[in-house]
Formats: sequence, structure tokens, C-alpha cells
Amino acid sequence: MKITSINKQLFQNIVSPVILGLLIIGIFSYKNTQTILSINNETEQNFIYDEIRSFIELQFVALSIIEEPMEQQMRNYSDKIVNKYFQNTVSIENINLNDIRDKLGMDTEVFDLYLN
Repeated sequence: MKITSINKQLFQNIVSPVILGLLIIGIFSYKNTQTILSINNETEQNFIYDEIRSFIELQFVALSIIEEPMEQQMRNYSDKIVNKYFQNTVSIENINLNDIRDKLGMDTEVFDLYLN
């Protein structure tokens, strides 16, 4: 009977506090690791967001640079078409738009004419 009470005392006085301490340390460690992972995940998401935003801004600037001369060219074509070829719109349905495009020197791979 004494052996059982010694084992019981050892368990109560040594093993139980150690297990309880390890459990508490484990809980704090888990919470700390969860917080660190959450912060790292948010930081990584913000970094990816900033990279995508800067890429889109760069793409917008590049497209603006490319489209600016083309926009001026389209204004010139539009002005010529309206003032030279479509002054009289009586027979507009019968006009060959491919001939007009060729006369204006439009690149057939890039430009096409449509009537609305």
C-alpha cells in the first residue's frame, strides 16, 4: 500500500505539474506560431498585391505610350474619311470600304473600316 501512495504522490507532485507546464507552453507556442504565420501571410499578400498593382500601372503607361501615335493617326484617318469620302452620304451603302482603306494607305493587318 505504501508503494501505491508513493507513486500517487510522485505523480501528483512531479509528473502532473510537468505535464501541465508542457501543455501551457504548447498552447502559448501554438498561439505565437499562429500569430507569426498570420502576420507573414498578410505581409506576403500585400507584397503580391503591390507587385501586381505596379505591373498593371507599368502596363498602362506602356500602352499609353504605344497608343498615343496610333490615336493621332486614327484622328487623321477619321478626318480624311469624313471630309473627303463621306461628304455626301446618299449612296453610302454602296461604297467599297476596302478601296477607301487602300487609298488612305491603311495597313490591312491593323486597320479596318466599318459603318454604323
